Amino acid sequence: MEPARSEAAVLVLVAVVLLVSGPVGGVSFASPSPSLDDGDASLAVLSPGEADAPLMLRPGRFGTDVAYLELPDMVADVRSVTGSPEVVYEVHVPEIGVEKRVRQVITSDFEGRLRYEVDDRGLPRHVLDTDSYEGRVVVRVQSFSTSRTVVNRTVTVVTER
Repeated sequence: MEPARSEAAVLVLVAVVLLVSGPVGGVSFASPSPSLDDGDASLAVLSPGEADAPLMLRPGRFGTDVAYLELPDMVADVRSVTGSPEVVYEVHVPEIGVEKRVRQVITSDFEGRLRYEVDDRGLPRHVLDTDSYEGRVVVRVQSFSTSRTVVNRTVTVVTER
């Protein structure tokens, strides 16, 4: 086979694989995501904990006109999962319009450490004009048959200028 023909054959093969495995082809090589159903789980939330430092609202770097709310990652040890419940992590700071929610369905074959990494939230710089805000951190286990709050606590958001 000539080099030009072999390159063309490889390109055709790649195009066919992309078409078949893409949204049009309907073939997926990814594992299916579990779906929410009845279930429950035992959670020991390690972070954010009761003794954690307050949430921080800091000015953006390099003279930007933005402030950033640093949101803590949620870390929990998970045991005794039945069915397919979801773990929901929420951070609410209503005075500045922050409502961050992360959720993940877990299944009965999961046991161990669960971590939600949460990106900092960019906000207009004028939010730094107030010294502090009140917020709420919530961690829940919920399913069609269960809704249990594991953590529901007030947090202080401290402004750094």
